[in-house]
Formats: sequence, structure tokens, C-alpha cells
Amino acid sequence: MAIEITEVDKHQDWDELFACFWTAWANPPQVVGQLTFPHLGEGTGHESQSFRECKRLWLEATINNPNDYWGKAVDTETLKIVGGVGITFHEESPPQEKIRAEWWEEGSEMRELAEEMFERILEMRRVLDGNLTRISPFMSTDGYTAGERLWCLPAYRNKVVADKLVRWATEKIDSRGVEACLEATVFSKPVLQRYGFMPVRNAKMNFPKKDASEQWNRRVRELQEVPVCIMWRPRGGLLKEGETVIPGKEYPKAKL
Repeated sequence: MAIEITEVDKHQDWDELFACFWTAWANPPQVVGQLTFPHLGEGTGHESQSFRECKRLWLEATINNPNDYWGKAVDTETLKIVGGVGITFHEESPPQEKIRAEWWEEGSEMRELAEEMFERILEMRRVLDGNLTRISPFMSTDGYTAGERLWCLPAYRNKVVADKLVRWATEKIDSRGVEACLEATVFSKPVLQRYGFMPVRNAKMNFPKKDASEQWNRRVRELQEVPVCIMWRPRGGLLKEGETVIPGKEYPKAKL
């Protein structure tokens, strides 16, 4: 199996890239994806409509952001896109404003839970942002990168495809000489750690709710079973003992 990693042409590749992205998130379905993408993995007309709308919105966002980059993994035998990765460069700390899950119906439990989930993730980002600002103030000549978009199709997992994608992303990051942060789950943490990312903190997914439905309680349990972790990577992916200041160092750190 030969895999080639190249940069995505946002105009020519987007339909196939996003279809691959959606399929990977749906197999197996993860609760983070199900709260982010309505009807993911249902195989219904509602899912088809959700897919089309998400594809349109994400394309619009990336086209309008010149600092947003995507890499694609292509099977050179089939010429199909089988995985991808996305990163965004920031010259200053992006605003951590409340995320409104407008893709869910107003007043629905799933909208409330999605917004609660993203608020916990934003709490982690705020901890990291404060430390990043202390480590290297954001200047127009400096900055850092953030991203949490890494995936490959089920048939291509555990076959170094993810490694090649992360290597492509970290080479682009290192070419700018900046730090990086992202959110990850247990599925992506191992490969990210191999390329210099260190766990900083897990999101606290506790959402007590009076008269919560069974669906709410089930989703919360699923979030707790597969915790979301914020990860950080120093410049060059190198940790210098006694020199590198690790964001959130008051929390336990994994040894690579």
C-alpha cells in the first residue's frame, strides 16, 4: 500500500475530502462527532441534509481563512482520498467565545449538551492560552497553530497513514517555528505523542441536569468513557529538560 500526502486544493478536492472526513467520523460513531454533526451515521435523509450543510459551511470557512491548511492522504493505487488533517495558524490567541450549537433545534437537549461539551473544551483552551501567552507573546512575526482535524478511513487505520498525516502537519508547523495545540481522544493521542504533542489536561465532562432524559445520560456517559484531552507541542516538538515551560504544568503530564 503506497500513500502520498499532499496539500488539499480546496476547490477541486473538497467534495471527496469532506465525504472521507464524514465517513471516518461515522465509523465508528463517536459522541463528540454525533454532537457536532447532527444525524451522523444514521443513514437517513436527515443525515444527507446535515452532510450537505456541514460541507458547505466548512468549505466557506476554510476558503475565507488563508491560514487554514488541509493535507490529504491518497492511495496511489486507487487514487482515492483515504484520510486527512487540518491545521490553522494564528498570529494571536483566538477569542474563546461561547459556541452556539445552532445546528441543533433551539431548546433541544442535544443543543444544550453540545454547547455544554464545547464550553468544557473552551475551558481547557483558556488554560492553555494563558500559558502560551506567558511562554511566547503573540506577535505578528510569531504565533502558534491549532487544529483537531485528523482522520483516516477504517480500512487504512493502523497502517501508518495517520503517522504520515501528522508528519506532514508537523513539518508545516515547524517551518513556521511555532507551538501547536489541539484536542484529541484516546484514538489519536498515541500518534500525536510520537510527534511531540504532550497531554495537558482532560475536559471535565460532568453535566448534572434535573430530569435528564436517558439520551442525555447516555451521551454524558459516552463522553466520560472517551475523554477529550487538550495537547500541546513546543517549537520543533522538542522538550528541553529544565528549560521548556509546559502549559498547565500543575496537571499530571504523560511521559513520551
